[in-house]
Parts: sequence; C-alpha cells; structure tokens
Amino acid sequence: MTLDSRRKEKIGNVLLILAALAVLVALGFLLVERHFSLGSEIAFGIAAVLLVAFVFVEPLRTRKWVTGRQARYGSNAVLMSVVLLVVLAVGNYLADAHPYRVDVTANRRLSLSQETVDVLDALEGPVRVVGFFPSTAYPDQAQDLLSQYEYHYADWESTFYDPVVEPSRASEWGVTDTWRATVFIIYQERQDVIHTVSEREVTSALVRLSRAEQPVVYFLTGHGEPDLADTQDAGLSTLSERLVNVGFEVASLNLLITETVPSDASAVVLLSPITPLAQDELDRLAAYLDGGGAGMVLLDPLPNPEDDSAALLAWLAERWGVQVRNDIVLDGTSYLYPMPTVPLVSAYGVGPIGDGMGTVETYFIEARSIQDLDPDAGPNYVPVVQTSANSWGESSWEELSQYPERLPEFDEGEDVGGPVDIGVALEDRDSDSRLVLFGDAHFCMNIAVQDAGNSDLFVNALNWLTEDEELISISPKVDEDRYVVIRSALVRNALFAILVLLIPLTVAGLGVLVFVVRRVRRPK
Repeated sequence: MTLDSRRKEKIGNVLLILAALAVLVALGFLLVERHFSLGSEIAFGIAAVLLVAFVFVEPLRTRKWVTGRQARYGSNAVLMSVVLLVVLAVGNYLADAHPYRVDVTANRRLSLSQETVDVLDALEGPVRVVGFFPSTAYPDQAQDLLSQYEYHYADWESTFYDPVVEPSRASEWGVTDTWRATVFIIYQERQDVIHTVSEREVTSALVRLSRAEQPVVYFLTGHGEPDLADTQDAGLSTLSERLVNVGFEVASLNLLITETVPSDASAVVLLSPITPLAQDELDRLAAYLDGGGAGMVLLDPLPNPEDDSAALLAWLAERWGVQVRNDIVLDGTSYLYPMPTVPLVSAYGVGPIGDGMGTVETYFIEARSIQDLDPDAGPNYVPVVQTSANSWGESSWEELSQYPERLPEFDEGEDVGGPVDIGVALEDRDSDSRLVLFGDAHFCMNIAVQDAGNSDLFVNALNWLTEDEELISISPKVDEDRYVVIRSALVRNALFAILVLLIPLTVAGLGVLVFVVRRVRRPK
C-alpha cells in the first residue's frame, strides 16, 4: 500500500467517523424535539455531504463494499426490511382510515358509557380540546380517555401541552396552576374548563356547552352579603368570572322586593348574610325549594349568636334536619400552617360533588360544623367536606378569643369531636329539591377562591344542583383484577416442568445438536 493510498484511507476513516457523529446528533435532535427541526436537518445534511466526500476520496473501497458478497447479502436483508415496512405502513393506513375497537376488559373500562355516546350523537359542529398536563398529572391516562371521545365523534380535535415545558403557551391560555391538569373544551364558540379528567367531568362539560340556555344562578342580596362585582378580598368578582367561564349566568336577587324567585332560576345562593333574613324572604326561598328548586347556603361563624338568622337556622333544622352549630372547627392534623383554624381537606364524601374533586386540596377559613339531627329520617344527608379525626368544633368563644396566644382545647360534652362535617349535600327525593350547605363562605371569596381547588368545589356543588340526572349516573370505572388460582399440585408441577425445565432444555439441546453437526460436516 502506497503512502498516498494510506493517506486516503485515513481521510476516509475520519469522514466515516464524522458522518456517524452527525447522524447521532441528528437522532438526538429528533429524540428531544420529536419532529424534524432545523438542527436535525442540518445534521443529516452534514452526514450526507461527508458520505459523498468519502465516495470521492475512497472510490475503490466504496466499489468493494457495494459489489462484495456481504453487500449482496445485506441488500437482500434491506429489501426484505423495506417490504416489511411497506406492509406495516399499508396496514397502519388502512387501520387509521377504517378504525375499529373491541373492548375485552371485564367492566369495559376502556369504553365510554352509553350516556356519553348519546351526548356525542346530539352534538353538531366541531369540538376542540386544549389540555395542559404536567408530567405529574398522569397525562397518558387523560389522553387515552379523550381519544375515546375522538373515536366516537369525528369532528373532535385534541391538542396537549406541558405547561412546564411550554410556559408561553400556558400563559396564552391563562393557565396558572401548572401543578395540575387544566383542560379547555370549546364548542360552538363557548368554553368550559375542567381540572379532573374523567368521563363524568368531560361529558358534563359537553352537556353544559350544548345547552340552548345557560343555567341562571341567583345570589341573594340585602343582608350585607359580599358583592359579585367587588374585587377586594371579601368580594366575589373572581368567583363570578369563573362561573361565567364554565357556562353559568350570574345575577343578584333581593327577595324583599320580589314576591317569588324568578322562574328561570336554576339555583339560588345565600352567601354569608350579616343581618338576619326576614320571615317573608325565608318563606319565598322555602317555597322555591319545596317546588323542586335548588339552593346553596354558606354561613360563617358569628361570635354573637344573636347575629344569626334564627328563622333560617330553625328552617334548616325543621325542613332539612340539619343543625349549623355556632362554633369554629379546629384541626390539629390537617391545616394551613400555622393556623389550625384553617382546615385543609384533600378527601371528600362519596357522591357527585366529591367525586369530581379527586385529591385536590381545599381549605376553609374559620368554618362552623354541621350536624345531621336525624340520620334515620328526613332528606338524604351526604357529607361533602369532612375534617380529620383529630379535629373538633370549638364552641367556647371565650377560649377562641385567646387564640393565637393560647390554643383552645377539646372539651368533652361541649365540643363536637372529629371528624366533623363542614359541607353537606341534602336531597329531598319527594319534592326533587336539593340543598348544599357549607359552614364557611370565605373559601369562595377573592381572598381564597383562586387557591388549590376552592373554586372547583363551589362549581362542582352548583353542577350537582343544576345538572341533568343522566350525568350523575356516569360513575368512575374501577379496574377488576382477575387471577388464575391453580389448586392442583399436579398441574402446578407439570406447568413448572414444561415452562421452566422442558422448553429451555429443548432449545439448548437443539443448539448443541446444530453446533455438533456443523463441526462434523466442516471440511478438513
């Protein structure tokens, strides 16, 4: 080999190494960005230029590689690989053009319920879904569920982002809670937002968006209640904006100047009245609920019991069988540090309201406890928010006045021991009337409504008060684990012998036999 040929061989080897490095860089770009970008295209282009340069520098070696025996064998392998890829591509194209699914799971957990399919069949026009899923929010499960909707509804478009990876996109959509899922559902120029991606939540959003008329929620006024337009800490402007965004129409109502609740009311909310309700007002509210209406009452603790509306408390006890105690709930285990008077809740009661919360936390600022006076009679009583077992309802305002210098202690016989209810759902199935009762109103005011899942809890409660019954029947599907238990020792031993001993030994024996035969037949 001459000096010139050696120099060409070295140059050729360098060109091959550089081309291989360029290909690795291009593949790295593809793995990170998951699409062809300028960086990957440049890297592939450099690799191609280096290979062409190698052909010009080493034409003899190139010809040898192309025409040699190994090249012929390699070309056959490449041809078979290309044929296989073509078959797979055609098969995938046909499967994409004519999709068909078969759910063989025990409880059909990979299929939508018939109620959801009926809702999708009634839709007209495109549905667009924009989801923001951080890596900690199990995005694959949520995307699998949304793909089922896309399978049943052809005019469905889903786009997913990671708000941590793409903060500019999250800012564009106003996503601030980057620690949890946020899904925007757009239909007929209307938009709904959900944070728990389940069939019940997605279908409920579709029903709200497809309604011809928006549900109207009236907030009672005239007793010093927070204002819907007030942007201060004690106002409701943020809650009002959230309700409008999820498809509710919000309005004020003064029952002192109106003889009846308007006929278009979907629900009536009484939120933190400072002065007592007049008997006429209470009679009009009671008549609306007795006629199958829906209401929500949120009452804060009041140091002076005389400030409470005695008529309202009596109506809650007599008509709904519940007592709203004039105490403050303290939680020694789960609270917003360092304030045990601010219980922190992450587990909710079994029911439509709690099911939609998942494990998202909510907190309550100086809540009062709620008791079921007669569990065996009266309307159906379902706890929605419950504090921990290490909590109690402190009824001594003298001891509470010494907080935070001195923390009150639980007094047996006077205080109610935990867990205590601070949010309940009541339903009278005879009249189809519903009532949600909270022992705190601060959690939905501007000071706290944007934190954790506080606004979600209020919205879920309104959804239960106003939603169609068929949506409530959509319950989450639980995986059913099924096992094969072999009780016969003979069968277990036979399976062990076949799978662990016989099959591996047979494969090893065939290998040894082939090796020996080739050695014997090898020409000497």
